[in-house]
Amino acid sequence: MNLLGPPFRSRAQLPFGAYLTDSRPLPSAFELTYLNNGGGSVRTFAKQILVSILLASFIDLPAGAVTNPGSASKPGGGSAASASTDSKPVGLVIQAQSAILDNSEAAIGTTIYAGDELETQAGGILRLRVGSGQFYMLASSAATLVQTGRVPQVHLLRGTVGISAPGPNQLELDTPLGVVRANDGPAYGQVRIVSPDEIVVSSFHGSLTIDYDGDVHSIEAGKSYAVTLEPETQDNKVVAYKDRRKRRRLVLALIFLGGETIAGIILWQNLTESCSNFPGH
Repeated sequence: MNLLGPPFRSRAQLPFGAYLTDSRPLPSAFELTYLNNGGGSVRTFAKQILVSILLASFIDLPAGAVTNPGSASKPGGGSAASASTDSKPVGLVIQAQSAILDNSEAAIGTTIYAGDELETQAGGILRLRVGSGQFYMLASSAATLVQTGRVPQVHLLRGTVGISAPGPNQLELDTPLGVVRANDGPAYGQVRIVSPDEIVVSSFHGSLTIDYDGDVHSIEAGKSYAVTLEPETQDNKVVAYKDRRKRRRLVLALIFLGGETIAGIILWQNLTESCSNFPGH
């Protein structure tokens, strides 16, 4: 079966000069391919048509339409390759040992973003530079880095996290019992979660505050407090029922510095000596 109609005659088959007066249009590229192959089979010609169509589609394909294997999506949306363009970096890893950043091993120099999940294993430590301040996580801790407005914040899930803030409204540490931040100047301290209803807040340098929905308390330098909620009574149950926004107040009990708190003080001394030597400081 001839799909192209009567085959073209070669000039050798035409009478002398006929090719000058032949009014038939010149053969197309597909017809030339068919003729150059000696007619070929329908199957061969169909394959050649298919290849030509595919080549034309690749030529017309917009640049960047082919997926880059290195641009796999990160958890939570966005791509790992375009994270630096999709969102602004919050900070940098400056110390890491047995630490996890978004399900991968944390390494010094890694850029961190809002939404990153942070975790330290037994015996691990993770230290982050955020702006002109720092956060650190001791062993067996977990937290999430968030951005509340212009203030970077670490949301503590378990374990112990320290904060070194150059001043108020620079860095915040969110805990189950309130937000810890510097009070009126540079401050350094840490928070340890004891249970869902109890934390220990320690200030090593400067004054910290803990703010539980407007119930604000100061933690002076060298002090460590066990922070809990006042016992639930019938009276505050009635108040809570009438005004859902009101909650029980915080109760602070001064405690002696424990071994973990002393370790935090030693770590702070090491931080103040070493942070100025870190590249890019």
